[in-house]
Amino acid sequence: MRAPLAAVPIERRDTMNAAFTYELRGPVVVLVEQPDGGPSVTNDAEGVIAELVADGLDLAGRRVIYRDQTGLWDELRVKDNAFAGFRILNAGDIDEAIRRLHWREWPGVVPPPPPGF
Repeated sequence: MRAPLAAVPIERRDTMNAAFTYELRGPVVVLVEQPDGGPSVTNDAEGVIAELVADGLDLAGRRVIYRDQTGLWDELRVKDNAFAGFRILNAGDIDEAIRRLHWREWPGVVPPPPPGF
């Protein structure tokens, strides 16, 4: 059984930023949105990536996934340490999200997503 997330809280610089914690799992940055009445990670995606970089993370070669308040996992795309869009993973748990994230990069190693994905 995998240990629970050892999350690093990000201190919000103002009330206009999304509140979240993060953990590194190899090349994957795992974000968990914190319900605090501020904007969601989805609505503050540019700010979230900027906060990670300001916290000292070099996102080159890393993938960023997040769990929103509905409990689903998706990806924040990153290019040159800046937000570059979304990728829908629509995964119900972290392991499925990471599997869906990597199945194209490591064919034959990570099984493909289920039919219809």
